[in-house]
Amino acid sequence: MGTLTFERGDADHPAGHAFLYFPGGDEVVATYIVVAPITFDLGRYVPPLLASSLGSSGILAQTSFFPIPPVPEKLSIDELRRLASWRGDDIIVDRSVVSSDPTTLMARVAEIGDAYARAYQDRLESAPVEEPRSSRGESRSENVEGLALLYSTLPEHERIEEMARRLGKLRYAAEGNDGDLVDATCAEMRAIAAYLPEKYRARELIEAARRREPEGARLAQLYVERGYRLASSNQEDLSALEAEIASLERRYA
Repeated sequence: MGTLTFERGDADHPAGHAFLYFPGGDEVVATYIVVAPITFDLGRYVPPLLASSLGSSGILAQTSFFPIPPVPEKLSIDELRRLASWRGDDIIVDRSVVSSDPTTLMARVAEIGDAYARAYQDRLESAPVEEPRSSRGESRSENVEGLALLYSTLPEHERIEEMARRLGKLRYAAEGNDGDLVDATCAEMRAIAAYLPEKYRARELIEAARRREPEGARLAQLYVERGYRLASSNQEDLSALEAEIASLERRYA
């Protein structure tokens, strides 16, 4: 197995893509090693005539990594390091080869490339498997933040309408004992309630709506009707609504 000398990167955590260079005076010769994350048969993508000329040896026989180009080419060391830094590549240096013979260089590339691919694979297989993060929770949070931004710009009567639209969904969730949907809908309604004055008693509306008892549905509906009256400055029969609300609230006291 070839030895690996990292100039850039972590030998205990290979990135899977690396520049490999061989020093030689002011210039270096280099290639780029790629460990493919998806295994595939390169022979399937090579024209039959070329595949027969390559035979069963060489690049078609080697599938653990791919050197680009197969024979190292001249490259400025400063440019190599700049590219590696910009792309996030490892850099491997090999000072054991002093020959510029292409066959010798290809053999060394094969040896080091294989060692690099094995180090990458070993590290990958020993890495702990991360539990998938719940995208549902993240999207729910993003949705609530979006609602807060949206409803900060709406007039009060439209905020009441949005509360009323979610009331049916919250009642369905509460009566079906769907805790996740209850929490999600309440979070949306609280995002709207944050931009309603206290006189609308939006928080009491939410707490009433999440109760499973039929009285909870009635109380929440009364709060919505009261909100519409306040938003439209329609005080007609408001005292009757207040009295019924107070009566239902006393039952929960």
